[in-house]
Amino acid sequence: MYRIIIIAIVTLFIVHCNPGPDDLGGDIELNGTVYINDTVRGFAGEVALPKQVVLLKRPNDNNSLNYIYAAQSDEFGNFKFTNLSPIEYRVYSTLVRDGLTFTYDTVFTPATSAASFKAVLYPDFSNYNMLLVRTTDINGNPVPHVKVCVFTSGLLAAQHECEGNSFTLTTDQYGKAFFTQLPPAKYYLNARDSVSATVDIRVKDSVEITSATGYYSKTLSLQ
Repeated sequence: MYRIIIIAIVTLFIVHCNPGPDDLGGDIELNGTVYINDTVRGFAGEVALPKQVVLLKRPNDNNSLNYIYAAQSDEFGNFKFTNLSPIEYRVYSTLVRDGLTFTYDTVFTPATSAASFKAVLYPDFSNYNMLLVRTTDINGNPVPHVKVCVFTSGLLAAQHECEGNSFTLTTDQYGKAFFTQLPPAKYYLNARDSVSATVDIRVKDSVEITSATGYYSKTLSLQ
């Protein structure tokens, strides 16, 4: 009986000391910085994200709301996790900005007592699709503030400039416009730019959206 009790105590000790994903009893400190990179609209590359929540999750919790630990970045985008063990963790952070979702999601193993980490949130099209339209001149330079009429009927698009269109986009100062959550179909794009009071430049083109998720782009060259 005494021998059985000793074996049970030793077994429990071994199990307890085997670190699990939610064991924050280690001595590793993770110092990281979280950034956002809006590659869709071509903004200023990687920009630090202040007050951004970063989650530490179990490796298999990629589609779950569960998390082990949460940290919020400071005004410079820096965050910290402490008491980590040298096991696998999932680092996750997401942000919705101006109609787009940005996500960072990766599994890593902190192997030193002073691990450093860089988390960059990129546009995420795993849950919806997006069509990016660019308007350029003959040399490929952006043409801003161009009205783009989008049709689902090729016949209407051929017969009209904008009448009967499904929706309208206007490119921004970088010559870009986007639309999300488009039903899979072929879309016809009519763009018009007024060069002067008497001269208009027009272009007609099409793009096919084949899936409810993913990234699609079309460049309309006004010439």
